[in-house]
Amino acid sequence: MSHPSFRHAVVAGASMAGLLAARALAERFERVTLIERDALPRRAEARRGVPQANHLHILLPGGQAALERLLPGIAAELAAEGAVGVRVGRELAWHNEGAWRLRHDSELRVLALSRPLLEAHVAQRVRALPNVAIREGVRLQGLVVGAEGALAGVRVQGLAEEVLEADLVVDATGRGSSVPERLRQMGHGEVPTERIPVQVNYASAFFAKAPRGPDWRALIVGDRAAGRFGLMFPVEGERWIVTLGTLFEQPVPVDRAEMLAFARTLPVPDLHDVLRDLDPVSEVVRYRYPGSQRRRYDRTGRLPAGLLAVGDALASFNPLYGQGMTVAALEAEALGRWLEAAAREGATAGMQARWFREAGRIADAAWTGVAVEDFRLPELAGQAPRSLRPLQWYMARVQAATCRSAVVADAFYRVIGFVEPPGALFRPRVAAEVLLGRGPKPGRSPAPGRARTGGWGRPTPNP
Repeated sequence: MSHPSFRHAVVAGASMAGLLAARALAERFERVTLIERDALPRRAEARRGVPQANHLHILLPGGQAALERLLPGIAAELAAEGAVGVRVGRELAWHNEGAWRLRHDSELRVLALSRPLLEAHVAQRVRALPNVAIREGVRLQGLVVGAEGALAGVRVQGLAEEVLEADLVVDATGRGSSVPERLRQMGHGEVPTERIPVQVNYASAFFAKAPRGPDWRALIVGDRAAGRFGLMFPVEGERWIVTLGTLFEQPVPVDRAEMLAFARTLPVPDLHDVLRDLDPVSEVVRYRYPGSQRRRYDRTGRLPAGLLAVGDALASFNPLYGQGMTVAALEAEALGRWLEAAAREGATAGMQARWFREAGRIADAAWTGVAVEDFRLPELAGQAPRSLRPLQWYMARVQAATCRSAVVADAFYRVIGFVEPPGALFRPRVAAEVLLGRGPKPGRSPAPGRARTGGWGRPTPNP
């Protein structure tokens, strides 16, 4: 029989982080209730509460592994629905700061798919758990405090207002969470929040796959100096998703003609040359991301026991780096380990600080990488913490070395894919290539061109 502290958990928000948190909690709690203000679609379609749903989403290698451990067999389910695995070393063409990253042999894959497809499958799996109840059309209205200042539950609003008693409450309501303000009103002070104010604007549309394809399977083109970028990835349904974007106050395209004109301004013509021959199968949708933020619950002195946070409610990262869903999966795994430790100690009381330290370690890897890169932007360079400068110096050289060294490129992809810790970029062999190697060699990272084959094409080896 469960310990009394593991009777009922409430998760607020059916984000990816919330769904996966519910999955982890179901291992220990007698009952888990997941509340969500939206109606969750039973099939792969966008919903109002996820405005970024029709933009590019990828699951990094570390996130794929974590998701499979949480939901065994889901990789095969997604593949059967058309999700596309892209080998980052060989099949991803990435032009960055004036050079192509070296394409090399690697089995590391990112999973490219629409957000609605992934969310539908994860929600279906979680909904099938016998001790999980998903209550749709229900909003979090407040926190209920019980004896000795610990949370006793939440006040929610559905068809009527009610109180859900709970031994544990997990906030997964996203970057706009109201929980910090509710804590302040309850006398717990401000939750310290770190921000990286890089505004990201992007426009996306889906296009039908052409009979003849390029010699890459996915393409990224970045222009740091101009604050512009373009991405093109395959997704289910024999489609491409194309995302074009800008930083800060620059406008983004509103229709196909403007997308073509924008693509023509990128530093290499490859995206434009493919896009001009494709037929759109959706409208252009736009989204504005106001900047990365991280709530430092680990530095908050007074919190009511029984409250945790996950996902964007804890840390929200610049979406250009594709980390959000992977971090959510890794956090859910960490939540499972946290629950095991709590079970050994007999209760979740007193374990809160341990959770925020553990979640903080996961966030650190993502946050530091974002900070290093985004504080290199001219608009933010003066705001960079001094402690970042040595790392920025080294990472600029890592970026350059990925264009000429397979050793560095492979280590880079493993780190940003959450397969290896950041320290892997400082291992002797990698550091030697970074610090002692020469500049990019002509021809080693050719600009990809048209393939002579159909379908997605076969990548052309580097000479």
